[in-house]
Amino acid sequence: MDKLEIIYNQIGAKGWNDLLKKAHCSSFQQDWSYGAVLRQSGAQVNRIIFYKNDVPIAMVQIIERRFLKFFEVGAIQRGPVFIGQVSRVDQDAVLKKILKEYPRKFKKFMIIMPESLDETIDEDASKEETIAQEKILLQEKRRQVYTGYTTLNIDLTRSEKELWDGLDAKNRNMIRKAQKHNLKIVVGGYDQKNIDFILQQEVAQQKKVGYNGLPVSFIEQYAKLSGEKNKVITVFAYAQNAKKTDMPLAGAIFLTHGCGATYHVGWNGEKGRALKAMNLILWEALVFLKSRNFHFLDMGGINTDKAIGIARFKLGFGGRVKKLLGSYL
Repeated sequence: MDKLEIIYNQIGAKGWNDLLKKAHCSSFQQDWSYGAVLRQSGAQVNRIIFYKNDVPIAMVQIIERRFLKFFEVGAIQRGPVFIGQVSRVDQDAVLKKILKEYPRKFKKFMIIMPESLDETIDEDASKEETIAQEKILLQEKRRQVYTGYTTLNIDLTRSEKELWDGLDAKNRNMIRKAQKHNLKIVVGGYDQKNIDFILQQEVAQQKKVGYNGLPVSFIEQYAKLSGEKNKVITVFAYAQNAKKTDMPLAGAIFLTHGCGATYHVGWNGEKGRALKAMNLILWEALVFLKSRNFHFLDMGGINTDKAIGIARFKLGFGGRVKKLLGSYL
């Protein structure tokens, strides 16, 4: 195998995100904007590109923080990301190289949660990759500290008809019901009117269910520090005869990254729930993202133990369940 070349922090935001678009699957945690937001809060960010024969084959964004002036903790969330078709041998070599670059040391730790291939591309290859990742991590005496994250990926390269047929029957009926109420669906960016209202509802929602997610301020920073238009996509639903001063009945916020997007925030008011507004919002979001040449939508995680109702709702949109290996120290 030809030697891998590693380049640290030698590329700007546009170059990084252009490479990310060439990857089959990615997450917002590996987008330039994610690192830019955390850097503002005092984190050190290292962005590494791996080359083979002068061709980039992988990339990884590493977030590092110092605690109590003594401990250094690094984190790789859903990385490395592989660019284009990369052989199993080269994928293994990249992971081994990362572990060699960041060995376990006294008072210095690295937590890594590897990304896996999207099973919509190749289910067998995804399982093979997970097995290989675990073998390498165990060989390097890394131990699992968190179990695998589970999400749902929807393949947007399919036709609109195939997407519709992929919904479960109950979900299609809910969307038809919402359409009969002639709800007004508005798609925009972070600057869409009434986004502050949706974010306020998200804060209240997090407090109510005891969910400790990213602060809502992260969304604004993610949008503004990207340098890209519509880095954040918003989809709101209004009543048919809504006045200019009326608030949305429901709303969803999506973070884009590479050739994909992640469903990040969803809020549905009492009237919105009665009219099945969120079903329609997510369907319209799928159609919009597809029209903008996004390849997949990550539904933002599913938890069948603590949030079975939300998990069932998301599963109603089709797609494939994707479970990552977990986080290793």
